[in-house]
Amino acid sequence: MGPAGAGHVPDGTLFVNLHGYGLSTPPKPKIVLASFLTALWVPEAQIPDDPGDDVLPEPADRGAGGAVRG
Repeated sequence: MGPAGAGHVPDGTLFVNLHGYGLSTPPKPKIVLASFLTALWVPEAQIPDDPGDDVLPEPADRGAGGAVRG
């Protein structure tokens, strides 16, 4: 990670509690994405209001065992 994000995330680890074992509702993906980008010092003007499907890359084609096929 570059020096820009070093202040908010000193060890380079981003964490989000998905509330898997509680009665709470998990956070919406766009909220998690915005919090990660904010932690990495991305200017608010560059964070999309609604990231939609075009923000995340397409998943790789994986065969048996999870290996990426080329």
